[in-house]
Amino acid sequence: MSEFSLPKITVKGKMADVWAKVRTIAANDVKFTGDDAKGTFAGKGVKGRYTVDAQDIYIVITEKPFIVSQDYVKEKILNFFKGL
Repeated sequence: MSEFSLPKITVKGKMADVWAKVRTIAANDVKFTGDDAKGTFAGKGVKGRYTVDAQDIYIVITEKPFIVSQDYVKEKILNFFKGL
């Protein structure tokens, strides 16, 4: 499977606070390696990496289950961040 990128995610507030919420909400389902600036994540068959530039988060999906579409993965992740 080839990698694919999600649209840039722009967040409000302090990035450290955003990542604290992300890690708390996703703690049971997603394993994070890295810090508030860059790292990797894996959970529910999806793996990827992220980088942060000021208020913008860039996510690249590196692996997903074969039967799950790219659009579904994008939708789920983007909706997750909208809820923060």
